[in-house]
Amino acid sequence: MKVSGFPDESEETAHLNTALAHLMDIKNMFLQEENQGKKIYGFPLNMTYTNKETLWTQIQNTEIDAILKNDMEYIVSVRCFQYPNFIISVWVFIAVLIEDEF
Repeated sequence: MKVSGFPDESEETAHLNTALAHLMDIKNMFLQEENQGKKIYGFPLNMTYTNKETLWTQIQNTEIDAILKNDMEYIVSVRCFQYPNFIISVWVFIAVLIEDEF
């Protein structure tokens, strides 16, 4: 039974499958970099969108920008999912690639 304004089970499954496929793409990208002699440190963040400043504060609170190494690269990927009542779920996948020193 579909309740007005809420996604039905097939829509939720489609969102989940899309998110999982996106995670696999990111994983494969990381594995390619790791095989090129780089170490990877990263994680996903999930939050409800309120404004840009709040999103940026959440990223800064992870202190990933405090990692200071030569030849360091950042990888950032963002996905947003819309839900009823103007709710937006924001997924931020952030990582740093660091040259393997050993």
